[in-house]
Amino acid sequence: MSKFPYDPLNHCVYLRDGQFDGPNGLPQIMAAFRASGDKTLVVHFHGGLVDRAAGQKAADELFALSYSESAFPVFFIWESGLREMLRQTLPEIVKNTLFQVLLEQISRFAVGKIEQVERAGALGGVARGPVGPLVPRELLEVKRELRDAQRAATPAFNGKNPDVLAPTDGLTKEEEAAFTKALTDDGRFVDEATAITTSLAPPRLATALRGGAAPIESNTPQLLAPDLKQELERQLAPVSATDSAARAGISLSVLLTLAGRGLKILKNVVARFANKTHHGVQATIIEEILRDVFLGKAGRMIWKEMKDDTLDAFGSDAARFGGTAFLQELKKLEASGAAPQQIVLVGHSTGAVYICHFLKAASAQVPGMKFRVIFLAPACDFALLRDTLQNYGAQIENLRVFGMQDSVETAEFLLEIDELKSLPLLQKLYPGSLLYFVSGVLEDKPDWPLVGMERYYSGAAPYDTPEVLAVRQRLTATPNSFVWSVAGGGNGLSSGSKKHGDFDNDPATLQSLAHLLKNGF
Repeated sequence: MSKFPYDPLNHCVYLRDGQFDGPNGLPQIMAAFRASGDKTLVVHFHGGLVDRAAGQKAADELFALSYSESAFPVFFIWESGLREMLRQTLPEIVKNTLFQVLLEQISRFAVGKIEQVERAGALGGVARGPVGPLVPRELLEVKRELRDAQRAATPAFNGKNPDVLAPTDGLTKEEEAAFTKALTDDGRFVDEATAITTSLAPPRLATALRGGAAPIESNTPQLLAPDLKQELERQLAPVSATDSAARAGISLSVLLTLAGRGLKILKNVVARFANKTHHGVQATIIEEILRDVFLGKAGRMIWKEMKDDTLDAFGSDAARFGGTAFLQELKKLEASGAAPQQIVLVGHSTGAVYICHFLKAASAQVPGMKFRVIFLAPACDFALLRDTLQNYGAQIENLRVFGMQDSVETAEFLLEIDELKSLPLLQKLYPGSLLYFVSGVLEDKPDWPLVGMERYYSGAAPYDTPEVLAVRQRLTATPNSFVWSVAGGGNGLSSGSKKHGDFDNDPATLQSLAHLLKNGF
């Protein structure tokens, strides 16, 4: 038990963009560590959905429920923009009419494509009969299945197996034309295209396009991916408000541009079905809509900037950058003969990315120092961890990864957040955890392998890339490297986490952490 009353100033490092967010409190923290007499130092890096207040709350609870019994904890508390995107922007997107139309129409044809191949009678395109016509699902049927699935908290179209598609099962020109016609014949889609056109047009052109009528209210233009919005604005810019033929042409041009994006999404979905990088029917469709029409490169940039924040903490100036300053304090402890007997690094979600950068910086500043590492649902990718293990692995004494079994990970619904409580069906829209969302939407390529996801450890294609196999080989060579929740493996090997956010408050996981700190790996 801690020898002193808990004071956050003795345990918390506050950072923004890698730099101290307020005074450098590390001298006080290190003085408290010396005075505590503790031999184990645990350094906790929370995930990227945590603002300062939430990070402080988590630190307080971790101190009381797990860490204070067996170690002296230091918490890195930092902020990112991903929380705002998920809690503000994403609910607005999934409520949007354009999103709903794309989800329904793409689902009709994507499910129809699976059924078309199913009727041919074989899996994966081997020794099957001729493929007949693609028959899209009826729109009312798709709406009903989406609604019923959300009410039952299960993924829609769960009985359909995308794996039946082979790489040769792309859309034909006739199928592409049929989808484009279905989309442009949908009155809701046409209305949204009209609203987007008049909203993005210069004022005089917008008035002429409306023919003096009041504008159609829509928040869609503000939600569009920046690259799509800019493409539409470039189309509108040269059109004269007094040229009636040009005005008519631009309305059609915008409609067809949006329909073209819809077709691109459908083709990407079918391709992911065929190359086995899908996340199930419903999740894959939602991911591709978000990637291409709404979040686009902006979402990926937010994720990149958040990861960059973890790297920025190790800038060259120890007076400004918290990670560098912390390592300098460890170096002082080492020089004075007061270094901890054991240093354990715990990283939840993006906190695992933080730890990889920490280990790289530590190899230069405290090259002989050893660390034990615990990842909780890590959001780092395999390339980063492979490079970390290859280049700085000599400093890692032990590594244990806690994550969810894939069946548990796909049972979580990302949008179960307060902002959608008044729209309970939308709370059950995306069947997958935050890691599924990051892998499917926010990385440069969809289905990007992340270390905290069980699905990527099969060793088989398409997850047999060099970086994945290198990490898999390294971790599986050591017994008990993984704890896939829900797991009751005993001391240090148990977790009851059923959601991505559970790992820093789940009792079984906290007991495992306490055991590892007190008794080792």
